Amino acid sequence: ARMEEKSRAKPLRITLALKLLSSFYLRQQRHAEAETVFRRCLPIQEEEQLDSWGTANMQSHLGASLLGQKKFPEAEVFLLKGYEGLKEHEDQIPRDRRDSIQKALERLVALYTTWGKQAEADEWKARLETFERSKRAVQ
Repeated sequence: ARMEEKSRAKPLRITLALKLLSSFYLRQQRHAEAETVFRRCLPIQEEEQLDSWGTANMQSHLGASLLGQKKFPEAEVFLLKGYEGLKEHEDQIPRDRRDSIQKALERLVALYTTWGKQAEADEWKARLETFERSKRAVQ
């Protein structure tokens, strides 16, 4: 059991470091660099099944890095997978990260707005507004 813990600890540390680096790049709008790091980190996250909501959140972030490069079709795939995974595992998201779903929705609105797909943008805006209303009702 101890050996198994040690073998899981290394991918966990690597993944955490890569997540921090990729998030830094994303905040700096260094989208291509963020994409590279997210693509390296995501398979480790998926293979180790570190946490399901975290994998979904990373997919959404990868989608954001692709959106920043105007790679719309590929961004759409990751943004949708990320949002759906976050909704599916909503009960696993730590309290201090509960804004992950709202941010995923905002990224989808930004995708379709930037891409010029107004009908889809309006649909996701409506979902975002519904989510925000339900969040206020809970508070």
